[in-house]
Amino acid sequence: MEVLELRSAVLMNIEVFLLLNEFAQDKGEMLKHESAWGNIADEFQDLNTVQHETMAYLSGTPASKITLAQAATYVRESEAYGLTKLENLIILNLRPWHQPVVEAIVEDYSIRFPPPEETAKNSTPNGTVHLRPLRKVILDYLPYEDPDKEYADDDDDEDEEDRGEEGNGMEVDG
Repeated sequence: MEVLELRSAVLMNIEVFLLLNEFAQDKGEMLKHESAWGNIADEFQDLNTVQHETMAYLSGTPASKITLAQAATYVRESEAYGLTKLENLIILNLRPWHQPVVEAIVEDYSIRFPPPEETAKNSTPNGTVHLRPLRKVILDYLPYEDPDKEYADDDDDEDEEDRGEEGNGMEVDG
């Protein structure tokens, strides 16, 4: 076997997730007709394990919540920002919801996207088109539940308990 084109394309997690789902459905159809093909399941046990583990991992990522249409809409909307294919790929795979994460993904973020007040100082008399913050575009077009919410709710309960314990033993003389 010979490799004709090395790394000719990079897949998004959503594409891998959908492809593996399709393979799982096809495998179900093949197993219905297993007697005609012989015992296929045993021959592909290692492949089945890799497929299962990959699906289990991707089910916990934003890839399981995003559709290809949403990804295409995001890419179309983000064209104005001049992001590289790799930056878009990482954003689609990670689905960042915090600004520092977005800044870490996009190379030279502070240079490429200066704060609005700096842009206004350097604008021409004709005016400069101000882009919405990239994070806002990500939040608008790539839905994903913030996993920090679960922990934030738990932390709030703990904080209330801590405050209650601190206040029990102290009295303030006025």
